[in-house]
Amino acid sequence: HGNGLYVACGASGVILTSPDGITWTARTSVHGSNQINAVFFADNLFLACDFSGNISTSTDGINWTLRSNSFASSNTLFGFTYGAGQYLCFGNNAVLGSSPDGITWTAQNAGFTGGSNSIQDGVYANGSFLLCGKVGDVRRSFDGINWSTIDIGATGTLFGINVNGSQTKLINLEQGSKLVTSDFLNFAGSTTQSTQGAANRYV
Repeated sequence: HGNGLYVACGASGVILTSPDGITWTARTSVHGSNQINAVFFADNLFLACDFSGNISTSTDGINWTLRSNSFASSNTLFGFTYGAGQYLCFGNNAVLGSSPDGITWTAQNAGFTGGSNSIQDGVYANGSFLLCGKVGDVRRSFDGINWSTIDIGATGTLFGINVNGSQTKLINLEQGSKLVTSDFLNFAGSTTQSTQGAANRYV
């Protein structure tokens, strides 16, 4: 949601908009038949990414433009985050790109290994970017370019990360659980809690 407009996306490149979440209008998609995995809004710009590594942007949520990128290399892209004047886009095989405007993208390396270690989720919180990898890795960066490893003191599949103030949640360590700390990135005193719903959904 941004600038008074809800934007939804999904299979076959579908993009829908609504001013109220009730009445929806289909918009012309530039993603063809590719599944759009995420739509994101930050700094007055909508962004979308898809199953085949494509990125598009829109200033109004209605008219969309594909943006060239070389970092994705046709890998599936999962989502975006934004902070410190930088957009980040991440996805399968640990691909990661940064952009100051959503238009020009530069490949970055957060230190995740490729193969099965997809970058599943990312946030910007408390002055830093945080990314989680599928095989249990967490990385931190203050600029989106230089990254360090965060020791979470546990192993298990990660599908999401959520930060609310000083509380950090890493979701889906071993099917349907979450690792929670109230000390931002200090997981020494963290607790493991059950999640509700499907194992790979996070709150």
